[in-house]
Amino acid sequence: MILKNLCMLLADCARSRAYLQILISRDLIAEKFIILEKNDRDKPSQSQLANHYSYEGLSFNPNEGLKKTLDDNNISYSLLSSLDPNDSIVINVLKSLDCSHVIYGGVGGIILKKEILQLGKKILHIHPGRIPAFRGSTTAYYSMLKENKISASAFFFDEQIDTGPLIRMKNFSIPVQRELIDLIYDPLIRASLLMEIITDFSESGTILCQSQNDSSEAETYFIIHPVLKHVAILGNHEVI
Repeated sequence: MILKNLCMLLADCARSRAYLQILISRDLIAEKFIILEKNDRDKPSQSQLANHYSYEGLSFNPNEGLKKTLDDNNISYSLLSSLDPNDSIVINVLKSLDCSHVIYGGVGGIILKKEILQLGKKILHIHPGRIPAFRGSTTAYYSMLKENKISASAFFFDEQIDTGPLIRMKNFSIPVQRELIDLIYDPLIRASLLMEIITDFSESGTILCQSQNDSSEAETYFIIHPVLKHVAILGNHEVI
């Protein structure tokens, strides 16, 4: 099913591979696909990963690139020679599109700037943490330490960090292979939530959202210290 008014803006990283493979497997095909590419940054290592991983009823191949997935399914796409969604070449292409909704799956660590946020597009992001309690970076690990679970939240970007209109949130159990959180299970929990939202979009043509309840539990985290990350992966700790 081709979904009108929906574009996917992707870089060839683990989460975008999971998004693409799982949506296509459910016949949820965006009207337009744009791939940002410049180098091999953020790509999973084929020598370290198996070809398929399953979790919560979903599976994906972290070694299969975006272009192969799209080519194998006879889906056309555009390639842009930049990994930065704020680049003028990306802004100009998005501006020319009629799509009202954009699924964002770029490389980590890049903050969307005013120019792209003021294009009149609703840019959907899946965040690996329960919003607003776990905003910021590496929140899956903080959530494991504090709540003994992991979560994903979907929202539309605004000009602040993880404060945009909330679409949906979902909790997940911690996988057995905690050392694969970053490359496997973080992409899969995000893709699971995205699949639910886009399934609803395919039926209604809209995505409902509401302002975040910026309560006293709202907190922003920064990149976790390696020792704390190691403790979260080991799992033999008291919940803090």
